[in-house]
This record gives sequence, structure tokens and C-alpha cells, in this order.
Amino acid sequence: MKLTPLDSAKPSPSSILTKLILSKPLPSRTKAAKPSLSSLNPHEAHPLKASSPSKVEGQTEEVIFDHLHATAFQYTPLGRTILGPAQNIKTITKDHLQNYIQAHYTAPRMVIAASGAVKHEDIVEQLLNRLGLRFLSKSVQYNYSHFLAAGCFLAAPFLVIQGEADFPQQQEQGLLERLGTLAVKIGKTPLKLELGVEVIGKDIPIPLYITKHDVLEVALGDQMLNVSIIQFWMIVHLLMDYSLLAMDAAALAGIVAILLISYLFIKRARGRDAPKPPIASGCWPLFGHLHLLGASAKPLHETLADLAENYGPIFTIRIGAHPAVVVNTRDLAKECFTTLDVIVSSRPKFTAAKILGHDYANFAFTPYGDFWRQIRKIVVSELFSPLRFELLRGIRDSEVQSSLKEIYRAWVKKRGGSDYFLVEMKQWLGDMSLNVMLRKIAGKRYSVGSGDEQHVRRIRRVFREFFRLTGLFVVGDAFPFLGWLDLDGEVKNMKETAAEMDSIVGEWLQEHRRKRDSGETKTEHDLIDVLLSVLDGVDLAGYDADTVNKATCLSVLAGATDTTTVSMVWAVSLLLNHPDVLKKVQDELDEYVGRERLVNDADIKKLIYLQAVVKETLRLYPPGPLSGPREFTEDCTLGGYHIQGGTRFILNVWKLQRDPRVWSEPLKFQPERFLTTHKGVDVRGQHYELLPFGGGRRCCPGISFGFQLTNLALAAFFQAFEVTTPSNAEFDMSPAPGLTNMKATPLEVLVKPRLSYQLLNADEA
Repeated sequence: MKLTPLDSAKPSPSSILTKLILSKPLPSRTKAAKPSLSSLNPHEAHPLKASSPSKVEGQTEEVIFDHLHATAFQYTPLGRTILGPAQNIKTITKDHLQNYIQAHYTAPRMVIAASGAVKHEDIVEQLLNRLGLRFLSKSVQYNYSHFLAAGCFLAAPFLVIQGEADFPQQQEQGLLERLGTLAVKIGKTPLKLELGVEVIGKDIPIPLYITKHDVLEVALGDQMLNVSIIQFWMIVHLLMDYSLLAMDAAALAGIVAILLISYLFIKRARGRDAPKPPIASGCWPLFGHLHLLGASAKPLHETLADLAENYGPIFTIRIGAHPAVVVNTRDLAKECFTTLDVIVSSRPKFTAAKILGHDYANFAFTPYGDFWRQIRKIVVSELFSPLRFELLRGIRDSEVQSSLKEIYRAWVKKRGGSDYFLVEMKQWLGDMSLNVMLRKIAGKRYSVGSGDEQHVRRIRRVFREFFRLTGLFVVGDAFPFLGWLDLDGEVKNMKETAAEMDSIVGEWLQEHRRKRDSGETKTEHDLIDVLLSVLDGVDLAGYDADTVNKATCLSVLAGATDTTTVSMVWAVSLLLNHPDVLKKVQDELDEYVGRERLVNDADIKKLIYLQAVVKETLRLYPPGPLSGPREFTEDCTLGGYHIQGGTRFILNVWKLQRDPRVWSEPLKFQPERFLTTHKGVDVRGQHYELLPFGGGRRCCPGISFGFQLTNLALAAFFQAFEVTTPSNAEFDMSPAPGLTNMKATPLEVLVKPRLSYQLLNADEA
């Protein structure tokens, strides 16, 4: 049996697939010149010509067949990189991929037999019939313009992707670098081996478009393992001389099995031989490093940052019975959220998640899997999708303006003989964020002046306690066998708060259900309306629909309200401590908005300096200075170190975002850096030096919402009011203890109107 070398594989003229393709009328293709492989330099630019699209039933589609050949990219700038030696794979850059796509795929396009995912099912079905291809599962519709990328490709004999691949919901910056994981369902070959392969025909390879960071989930026996897509490509490509496809299907599947198993054993052996990350000194038996973490007067993220100075960018601590790896640099964060993304996307179990998260029905706390994907998809599509983002713009504008007018009315009534009025900004910003989210989730808004102050105060108190307890660490989290202990009474507080929250959200559900049953029409549909419709009759991993509805509402409410409030509090503090920066913000508002109308959501895109201020605030004071609790679900290698499955994963975002190797003068508040040296850096999880909302598939789904609301609230507040500190002294910038990075001391400011009373409240002269 002949195995063709990697960079010389060519399709056999006698293969059935080649004959099928050549025998059908296909779109014409413009071939590039064919220089020898030895003359190609992967770093040099080579001219590319676009394919000629075909007209199919009135739709302009490019039907791509060239990727069925092993030499598809051989004569392009990417060709040698992909088909050449393994070391050349590392030379692929984002620009290579982007330039290739822009030059090669100029029209809406359709890929045949890729993941069973099609753009126009009827057209594809005709083409599949012409080629004699068939699928083992129903096709799934996707908008390829969001996530299909050229780059690497895999032509694996008998490989079928069934069901729904885990693709991003919307295009974001840097998407070409990481598309996530393709979840491979397992079928049985004639050899009865459970592999990521399934025999569907003797001579037809099924192509997939992927990127170099993708990882295949492959089942071997009862165990799920992650195989680098590049390594899988190298294994399969050895079999891609099409003359081999005349072999018996079972024999070919057996060869793939042997190669895969050999690779996995080698990978595991290398992993066991790899060194482990250094462990911080002072680890006590049983207690681990709890005495160090709890005894310091510093916040936990600062204590861990100090340890990083001694032990380097990655080290291990023990939290009671649990080992935890602490990561502190951009490069390691990128490795975690690309190559190892699936492995670090699950949550460990802890007390607050079980009690406050409805026994892990809260999708922020639930382990990674089908249930998490199902609920997150609903939340993203119905609350945080680009369409909903635009549709809910009016809510953001109206709530921010209502909050401004509440301050103005209070100023009119209570200013006394002074021009200024004292405002506690933590409460004002928190109430505004809460009301925006309540409108989107439950169609409600609460204010002290509404006539039901007792109920409003109850809502505020319960929500604030819920936010505090969510990030709390108790004895049972360090020592599971002591979970019955409640030494400081916080477990009791969690149970009482959970019951009260359940009662409040339960009332919202019943109110929505009564209105729906009575046929009452609503002009504004909220998240509860959507969940009542889509969860009815759906398999929810053993949870009832009401439990999932309540848990999901609380998850979104807690995540969006708490983090947004924290960000705005720090931003106001920083601006008042840096009056020169505040003046630039107000000058920009005067230039682009003026003082004859209130700023609105649509204006934010023009306020570039304000956006830089918010980014710099999130860099210095991320809402979560440590990433939410995660754990490695299997053995892996990170930064050259062996990590054992079950180890907790902690990303020190605070340390990473103050790295002097990445940020000049990292401790200084300099918004201008986001207009110069870091102009292209964004907060949405694609730039690994700035991860205030996390990274990977488990990052916050409401990043765009939170960033927009923070900008809008700050713009509205500083447009409407002149603001100063009570004593003209700088604010104390110490953080409070806890996982959420809230300012420890109150944020009291003096305000007076900067706009006319006609704008702020015409009826209060």
C-alpha cells in the first residue's frame, strides 16, 4: 500500500469522485499560474483570481468544488503553508486568511457536503443528487457569511458531521482566528470502533472548512478526547492519494483508527512527560493555600498577582482539596481560549451556584454541554443579537433619560441655597442598570417615586444580596466533605435569598402567563414572553420549564446589571480624579451632540474619546478581576506544562491587563492609548490582552449591550450635569472584597444642571 507524501498528494484521474465532477457542467474556474512548490514563499504575496459565480434559480451562488481536491490550495499563497511541512502551518497569519477570502470568495457561496449545513436546501439537494452524495442527518441552515472561512481545510474520507455544529452566533472582530469547536457525533464503522468516522460511500471524501485553531471532539471508547485539527489533518492527508479510495471501506476506516489511536497514545505519553506548573510555596496539608489567600489584606487578584512575580506566568495553588492553575499573560490566555477552549469551558460545582442557580439550571453556572448551548442560544438570539440590540435601543434611551430627570427633580427640591446637589452614584447607576434589564427581561421598571416604595426597596435589597452572595466562597467549596457546615451563616443567607428571589421572579412569570392566557396584546415582548413560548414542551435536561425560565432571567439580570454598574462606578471615579480627561469627554459631547438635545444611543458611535475612556476603565478595573470559576475537563498541555483534568482554571484578568510588556505605563489612566498604540484593541474577547468580559465560548453574551449602556449612561450624565467631588479631593480607589470588583467606599458627587430645564424637565421650572 502506498502512502503519498503530504505535500505531493494529487487526485487520481481514475477516482470515481473526479469522474463525477468532471462529467457534470460546473461553474468555470480561473486557474492561477502553477509555480513549483519550491519557488513558493508563504510570506510572499501572490495574485489570486476570484471564481466565476453561477446563477442558480435566481440566486448568485458560488458552488465550490475545488476544495474536493487535495491540491485545492497548492498554487495560492496559502497552498504551501497548508500542504507543506508541519512547521509551515505556524506561518499562517490572520492577514493571509483575510486576503485569501476577500480575493477568492467574492459572492454569496455555498459549500457542498460541509457539516450538512447549507444555505439553500433545495439547490443543494439537487446538486447532491447529481453527484451521488447523501447525508446521514438532516441538514442545518446557517448564514455562511458569518462564519465560513477559508484557511485550512480537511478532506477526510468517510467523515460526517451530524447535527448542529457549535458555531458563533454572530460575527465579531478576530473571528477568522477562531471559529470554535466542530462537535463530531460518533458513528460505528464496520469494525465496530467508535471513531469520528462513518462509512457513507467508497469513493467520496467529505470536506470541511476549518481554521488552524479548531479542535475535533473525538470519542475513543467511552472517553471524549480533543484532537488538534492540524494533527488530524496530517493523519488523514496521508491517506488522500485517491487511488486508496478503491480499498474496502472497512480497511480504510481501520487505518484511520490505527493512526488516530497511535496519535492519541503518543499525545498522552508526551503529556505525562511534560513538567507541571510550579506550585506556590506555603501549601499546607488539607488546607492548601487558603491561609495565604484569606490572610492577606489585599484583594485576591492582587495577592495572586504578587505570586506571579515569583512563579511566572502560570503556577498552581491549592484551594482546599482542589488544585487550581493561575494564568497571567496574554499568550497563555489565547491558548486557553483557542486551542483549549472546549477543555476550559465547563464550570465546577460550588455552593452558590447550586443554591442561587436553581441547582445549576442557571446557564451561567451550568457545566458545558447541550443544555448550556440550548439556553445560551435562546438568550443571545432573543436578547443580545444585533437585531434585538437595535430593537431595544428605545429602552436604553428612555431609561437613561428617565434616570437623569429623577436627579434633576431631586436637585430642584433639595438643593437648598446651593447650586449643587449631593448624589450617591452607586445607587443611581445601579438602579438605572437594573431598570434597563428589568424592562428587557420582565417588562417592568421600579422607582422610589412610583407609589410603592416598600416593594421597590425590597426588590433592591434582594437583588443586591443576590449579587453579593453569587460570588461568595464557603467552606464546602474548599472541602466538599464539609459541605454541611455553615460557620458564618452565609449558606443560610443564600437559601433565604434564593427563596425570596424565586418568589419575585415567580410572580413575574404568573403575571405574564395570565396576560398571555387572557389574550392581552403587548407592544413590547420581553425575555419572559419568549421563554414561555420556546420552552414549552422542550427537553430541558430534567428541569421543568418554570425553573429554567426563572434561572435564566436571574442569570441575565445578575450578569448584566452587576458588571455594568461596576464599570460605570469606576469610570465616574476615574473621570473625577482626572478633570482634564473629563473636560475632553464633555468637549466631545458638545462638539458632536451639543446642548440643544439629549444624547441618545445612536450618538455613541461618534463619541470615540468616550469609548476610549470606557476601554481604559475596563482595563484598569475589570468588573471581574478574576475569571469566573472554570475547570479543565481532561488532561492537556498549557504553555508546555501538563495540566491534569479536574484542575480549576483561574485567569487573573487584572494582572493580564496591567502587563508592562503589553501596556506602556500600565498603572496610569491614559484613554489616549486606545486612539494610538492600541487603537484596534476591543473588549469583545478577541484581543487577549484585554478580556474584561472573559474569553472563549464561555465569555459574557451581553458584551455589546454592557459596553453600549456604559457609554450611553456616562455620556448622558456628563452632558446633563456639571460634576465635582464634595471636598475637591480625589476618590479612594480601593476595591471591596469579593469576586466582583466594586469600589469599596461610597461614590458621592455634587451635581448641578449643565443643560436647560426644558430638556431635563420642562414642568419643573
